[in-house]
Amino acid sequence: MKNRIFLKFLIINIVFISFSIGQYKKVGLDAVNRELNRYRIKILEEDLYVNRGPYGIIKVNINARRTNYLSLSLVTFYAVGKVYSGNEQNIKEIIVSINIENNKMIKRARYQDVQDLIMGRISQEEFFYKIKTS
Repeated sequence: MKNRIFLKFLIINIVFISFSIGQYKKVGLDAVNRELNRYRIKILEEDLYVNRGPYGIIKVNINARRTNYLSLSLVTFYAVGKVYSGNEQNIKEIIVSINIENNKMIKRARYQDVQDLIMGRISQEEFFYKIKTS
């Protein structure tokens, strides 16, 4: 009897936790889209990947028509950093992948560098000097 009650309780908790995690990702996606819509950029659910493990990563894929990689990457880093600012202790890196026709560019930035950019502690030039291009 006790085992059945425990099993039901466990199943309800698993369902509730999985629903909560899915909703949290959707809220993050909506907030990032709201920020990016100001610059006429839109991402889909599969374009945003958030890993909150010990080495947390946020990865954003942008499919764009414009060829200004620098401004697209700067706007994307800014929007993602603004949405996830302050409440993400496990995030260590943000990766922005920009696809324009057959060209692909990937930029990586430390989470702290993005936060410094948002707070105005470093300039755009300093930010671009710090980020790694692959």
